[in-house]
Amino acid sequence: CDNEKERRSFWSTPDLDHGTTPEGRAAEIQAWVRHHCQTNNVKQNDLLFLILDDLDLLYTDTGKRNESIQQQNFVCTVSYKSHRQVEGEVGLTKERVEIALQKVQEQCEMMKRRKEGTGIWTKDEWELLSNNVQLRPHLQALRSDDCPSWILDIARSHVKREQQKQKQQNGNKGNYLIALGRRWCCCCQR
Repeated sequence: CDNEKERRSFWSTPDLDHGTTPEGRAAEIQAWVRHHCQTNNVKQNDLLFLILDDLDLLYTDTGKRNESIQQQNFVCTVSYKSHRQVEGEVGLTKERVEIALQKVQEQCEMMKRRKEGTGIWTKDEWELLSNNVQLRPHLQALRSDDCPSWILDIARSHVKREQQKQKQQNGNKGNYLIALGRRWCCCCQR
C-alpha cells in the first residue's frame, strides 16, 4: 500500500488545501518540484517537466503574471474565452499534445544552451543581447532561470526586432543582387 501511495505521489502534486485557484495549484506544483528535486538529488534547472492543467496557471485570479510557473513548463488543457469561460474542446487535443511535445523539445534545447553558458538563448540571440547597451547590465540575469519576466520580455522583444531587421536587410540585399544580376544580364546581351 505504501508503494502504491509513493508511486502516485511521484507523478501527482500534493494537496495543500489551497482550493482550485491558479495560485493554489502553482504552490502545489512548486512543492512537487522541490520534493522531486530533493528526492532525486537534481537541480531544478536540470529537471525536465511539463505541467498539464485546466486552469491557466500562468496568471493569478487577479490577472497578474504568476512568476512561479514558467511558460516552457506549462500547457493549459482548456481554452478560455474570458475569465473562467471555456471555449472549444477541453482536454488533451492533438494540437495541445503537439504543443506539449514542442515544449519538452524546447526544454531539452534550453538545457543544452545553459551548459553552453547562454541560458535560454541561442548563440546568435546571445550575441544580439550582448551587443545591446541597455541589456548588458542584465546579461547575468538573462543567463539565469530565475530571470524576472519583465527582463525576459524586453530581451525577447529586442531579439525579435533585431532578427526582423536582419531578415529585411538580407531580403533587400537579395533583391538588389537580383536587380543587379538582371542589369548585368541585360548589359551582356547588348
